[in-house]
Amino acid sequence: MIRYNRSRVLQIAEQGGRSKRLLPGWAIDGALEEGRIVADPEAVGFANSPTEIFNKIPQMQFGVARRGGTGDIIMLLPVLRVLMKCYPQMTVHLFTVDKHVNLLKPSETRHFKVHTEHETRTVPLDFGMSLEGVVEKDHAGRGNRYEKMGRHLIYAEALGILRAMRAAEHEQDFSIVTTDADKRRARAWTNGINRPLIAVQVRGNETSRALPFDRIVAIVRYLTRAGFAVYPADHQFFAKLRGDNVFQFPQATFREIIEILKHCKFIVSMESSFLHLAHVVNRPVICFYGPTRIQERGAFHPSYDRGWVIPIELNREFNCEPCFFSFAACRGQLKCMRNVPIQRIVERVDWATQRMLSILDHSPASA
Repeated sequence: MIRYNRSRVLQIAEQGGRSKRLLPGWAIDGALEEGRIVADPEAVGFANSPTEIFNKIPQMQFGVARRGGTGDIIMLLPVLRVLMKCYPQMTVHLFTVDKHVNLLKPSETRHFKVHTEHETRTVPLDFGMSLEGVVEKDHAGRGNRYEKMGRHLIYAEALGILRAMRAAEHEQDFSIVTTDADKRRARAWTNGINRPLIAVQVRGNETSRALPFDRIVAIVRYLTRAGFAVYPADHQFFAKLRGDNVFQFPQATFREIIEILKHCKFIVSMESSFLHLAHVVNRPVICFYGPTRIQERGAFHPSYDRGWVIPIELNREFNCEPCFFSFAACRGQLKCMRNVPIQRIVERVDWATQRMLSILDHSPASA
């Protein structure tokens, strides 16, 4: 059941003991605690599904609010595109943080607009939904039905288009438009690199998705000795990750990184932004997993069925099941991220690299 402010004035919604402003036409975030609109009952609209509202207004101006990380936004893009195919006269307005606006501005179309989250008051809408809490259903504890459900499917269910999303499972559009300036700068950065280029990003934005720095160094050294050039895409450690055939592209924007990744033979990533950017550019990826699960992100890579996503499941080193932030087995020690020996990490990367090269049927050029 969806409850929304169908009045033309600002209302107050109470959720979990907190009060929040509810703009005209916007729904309460259904994944959060049960809330109520503190207003005359006539100001409250009800619907079993957003599609009931969509079907009433063919040329709907529909707003979606989502901050999240880069991966959260990338996983949302194909869902919004399926929504627009289901309702071709609808215009979708995505409200998000500045860095995502900058990433997606060139991808705007007649029916897809991107705004900063502060513009929700100024853009006229027929209906709006926040997806902030919706996608966190997969964090709700072991055994819930969202535990192994891809985030794009959780988004789709909230928007009432789950069946259509499942039908498009292997045809998802993760594309992000880049500019000619993005392309030129990426070409200038990568010009003259005479080895196959590998992007390495194995420090996510949380400790549960980050290998220690000495493991990163070992991975980079292995790859350069194996005949590759390496792009270590971790801005915090640019200065420390130096050496022959290590190429740094400081201050690159996400769109420029997308263009750089198009020059890469494959990507070595944690389950974080670079895995999702691999979806965007459809490049092969070796991905480390620990607390997180393959089903949620990696399995939806456009070339997953071709074997282009090779997982390294570090949780298996300790006979742990993916706990996805509950840390039930290790009580927060994160052994899978912190305690796998360097040599074992290198062995796993070597195994995955050889398997990837076999799949791609090409060996790295020698120095």
